[in-house]
Amino acid sequence: MEIGGRTQYLTRVQGMPNEVELKLTKMIRDFVWPNTTPAVNMGILHDKIKAGGRKLLNISSHNEAIELMKARTYLQLDDKRGRWPKVADRLIGNNIPDSYRVSDQVSKTNMFLQNWSATTRRDRTRLPDTLVRMLKTMKKYKVAFAPVSLSRELKGQMPIWHHISELDNGRLRNNDTWAKCQRLNHHINTV
Repeated sequence: MEIGGRTQYLTRVQGMPNEVELKLTKMIRDFVWPNTTPAVNMGILHDKIKAGGRKLLNISSHNEAIELMKARTYLQLDDKRGRWPKVADRLIGNNIPDSYRVSDQVSKTNMFLQNWSATTRRDRTRLPDTLVRMLKTMKKYKVAFAPVSLSRELKGQMPIWHHISELDNGRLRNNDTWAKCQRLNHHINTV
């Protein structure tokens, strides 16, 4: 109950550091195989009983599922979007590498709708651990904005600056005098 219940709740609320994840996995392994080296691969023990496993809790998989559920909430871009995803967008926008040449806060909307991404390397980012874990999990599972088709209304809501379909050679166009005037004086931000 403790490892599968409370820790998963706390992971959803505040995340789980890798060290804790490894320690809990070791606790599960030691519970199943006390004072000895496991005779069976942990992957097999995670399998269903019908498949020859013991249906043990896979902390790593559960944590990734929790991160993907947070990602789903983060990517909800409609009117029901909560406060924390908006704060996350701002924090993520403040961690864009200089190589993307995103010059002002107004042009930063959402990295999944634009052609830039945030730094997630621990030694180079100022993002909180919980956002770093979420972004890394999203990258691992190749989460991307890839609709089959967009309505005219949705196309009109897409950010115009650093547009997701814009090629790399358009970076300078997003930061020239005309573009800054359109953003800052005329408040043009969408297609």
